Amino acid sequence: MEETVDGQTHKPLMMEETVEKENPGGGVAVPDEGNAERILRVAGEEFLKKGYAGARTVVIAERAGVTHAMIHYYFATKQGLFQRVLDSEVSKLTQAMLGEIPDSHEGLDSLLPRMVESHLRFMADNPDLPRFLVVELLTHPDRMQFVADRLRTEMPPALGALQRIIDFGAASGHNRAVDARELILTVLSLDTYPFMAAPLLRPMLGFDPASADSLPSLTARITGQLRAWLRPSSRHDHPDTP
Repeated sequence: MEETVDGQTHKPLMMEETVEKENPGGGVAVPDEGNAERILRVAGEEFLKKGYAGARTVVIAERAGVTHAMIHYYFATKQGLFQRVLDSEVSKLTQAMLGEIPDSHEGLDSLLPRMVESHLRFMADNPDLPRFLVVELLTHPDRMQFVADRLRTEMPPALGALQRIIDFGAASGHNRAVDARELILTVLSLDTYPFMAAPLLRPMLGFDPASADSLPSLTARITGQLRAWLRPSSRHDHPDTP
């Protein structure tokens, strides 16, 4: 059965079919496993910059150095390819934000700057990701559900570990008792906004949050805000108290 992709008609390949490629020994060779990785990498760049509607699978195939049929072979449809990219980006974002928490034996005060720095560096390496997620998820509720289901799978172990760190610090008088989910939301908000606003900040203020010069000061500033918020009530009410 033929289908239309990006305004062009193609005959999709079935997964059990073999795609021919040059083989000096003759006969038919199996597809190069490196093709799928190249397609995913290029597709990620195209989707993040142009969104689902703006990205073209023909361009992705050309940039990845494969035929358009190869995209059908590995991912069946443009939607299938997009889902794989979205799944990969959400997984990387979760790992950058929460990856070290389950193994952490630190107190919250020393863990915070590492959490903030890890997430900021990930944002600096993937500056198009925040706008991509906001646009694609808000305009397509089904994708929002997909991401929510993914996060519900990946986040509980890290959230549980973070909550134990918070509770231990609160019992010791080192920080306020807060919900770990609220802390993660606050860190995400503070870390992500500079990159969301970067198209305005660069021409107006000459500030690039992704630059090597900006990241240390941004990490310190955000960590300071979080520490001030997390001070125990008496210290929070009296900021001059050491």
